[in-house]
Amino acid sequence: PEYWCSIAYFEMDVQVGETFKVPSSCPIVTVDGYVDPSGGDRFCLGQLSNVHRTEAIERARYPAWLCVCSVCAVCVQRVCSVCVQCVCSVCAA
Repeated sequence: PEYWCSIAYFEMDVQVGETFKVPSSCPIVTVDGYVDPSGGDRFCLGQLSNVHRTEAIERARYPAWLCVCSVCAVCVQRVCSVCVQCVCSVCAA
């Protein structure tokens, strides 16, 4: 397939931004709070704006700026597993 994964970001019950589609050529995608996606293998939450964002949502989003998550697909003989792993020191503490 052209894409192996789609990631949508929601604040409360409202999707913010477009659905991020990960190309099959990128077996690992990074999700973080930064603002520079620099390619199809990185989904940056920091670049997403929402005119209806409340202070409570801002407080909930703040830890995402510090965290980095890695999403990868492992496919063996057409059976695929998707794993999500937090790879930041803040969440590991």
